[in-house]
Amino acid sequence: MEGAVTERESRSRDGDRTDDQHPDPRPGTSRSVQSERTIEALIEAGRAAFNAGATDAGIQTLRRAVEESEAQGRDRLHGRALLALGIALVHIGRGRDGEGATVLHAALNAGAAGGDQRTRAEASRELGYIEFLRARYDRAERWLAAAMDEAPDDIERATALGVLGAVTADLGRTAGALRKLEEAASIGQRRDKPRVEGWARAFAGRTQLLRGELDASAGQLDRALSICRAAAWVSFAPFRLNSRIAVPSAARISAPIRSVGFW
Repeated sequence: MEGAVTERESRSRDGDRTDDQHPDPRPGTSRSVQSERTIEALIEAGRAAFNAGATDAGIQTLRRAVEESEAQGRDRLHGRALLALGIALVHIGRGRDGEGATVLHAALNAGAAGGDQRTRAEASRELGYIEFLRARYDRAERWLAAAMDEAPDDIERATALGVLGAVTADLGRTAGALRKLEEAASIGQRRDKPRVEGWARAFAGRTQLLRGELDASAGQLDRALSICRAAAWVSFAPFRLNSRIAVPSAARISAPIRSVGFW
């Protein structure tokens, strides 16, 4: 009897351990729903930590989300986790955009496998942003065009359009750049997406600064800084502030240039 009880207890313990190690993958089961919620919570926590300035902690949490979603074979969530991690690696700097690009390509593939149009659009946009940083503008334009084609709504389209506007400005097509950036900013404002609007206004202000349109530039950059503070967008604030600080200096420099007819 003692041996039988021990054997049953052993089988019970083994069964419990197996269930813990191999969650029921069937969609709709309570264990499946709980697992999905855990992964989603990790993604959101990682993104929130990163956006608040706790970049290393955010990336560590996102890596865990990637591992959990891959282990459970959930293509859609795996794509989302890879996307969030790739974006974080790109935007943290420190020369990690190469790793970020690799992760984003994986997100693109997972998004295709999971039928997730939004993940494909966002991954394409971020790959375009990487090419923008590397001044490979032809590649950036191709990726951003793909992102706009895949965009599931006007918010995602505006986000990609904002990056494309920055690319267009760097190519010297400033009038076209301002049209793109203004459209992106208008959509961001209308749809209450401050980061979409803030990005577009920051680059519009930078473009106007380069065109010598100092009053317009100051207005755009002041609005961008206000949005940045309200949205607690810590990582992007220095770029906006530096651009805004440059406006008075440009005014002092440009005054004598205008007087001799260069403007």
